[in-house]
Amino acid sequence: PEAPPPEEPVEVAPTAEVAHGEPPAAEERRESGGEAEVRFQRAEEAFARFQSLERPGFKAERQLPDEVRAWWREKQGPDKAREWEEMIRFLPPDDRRKQLGSVQFQHWVEKGFRPWLEVASADVAEATKLYAAVAELHDPEWEVAAAAQVGTMHLSMAKALTTAPMDPSIEGDQELVTIYRSARESSARPYREQAAQAFRRCVEVARATKVESRWSSLCADGLAREGGGPTRTTP
Repeated sequence: PEAPPPEEPVEVAPTAEVAHGEPPAAEERRESGGEAEVRFQRAEEAFARFQSLERPGFKAERQLPDEVRAWWREKQGPDKAREWEEMIRFLPPDDRRKQLGSVQFQHWVEKGFRPWLEVASADVAEATKLYAAVAELHDPEWEVAAAAQVGTMHLSMAKALTTAPMDPSIEGDQELVTIYRSARESSARPYREQAAQAFRRCVEVARATKVESRWSSLCADGLAREGGGPTRTTP
């Protein structure tokens, strides 16, 4: 199943030092830092909602569960569903297993995966906008932290897509398996790209403002893995 693309890449605003060539007044920095922390915590709550959404698991049973059978009969119509059930009775055991598994997989996609994907994508988009609001305040430490979390969140979404279960009916067909895996990677690619962009901006801000923290280290490591960048955040 294809995932909707993430929101347009969020540009993390340059810090005041980078934009104007001089640091803001100490009082302004304290005020912006306090507001940035408030906004960051708000974004963290949205991120936590996304993290609490576990992608539904899938496991095919040897027989169709009653819920799946009722769904299949409604979807196909009573006559076609009955014909299908008669047909698979005469299939070799492994082919029959794949057919039963495929129906259960289709049910999982429609009733489990797609609803999860819709909510998860919306949570990622909301949290991304809230982290962008942190960057707008031009406080280097919080901007670095926000960018780090944007990258981490998008990588998590990408992983959930690339590790999604496979339709049992294509097991053993290397060509179809390759196509399916390619489709999963394509669905995840926009999230990986936004993760790399966030990590890159994070590293740039950290280097320009000499911010060293667990967040800047996380970004350097993430960029090295995802986007091919420096492994250090300070000159």
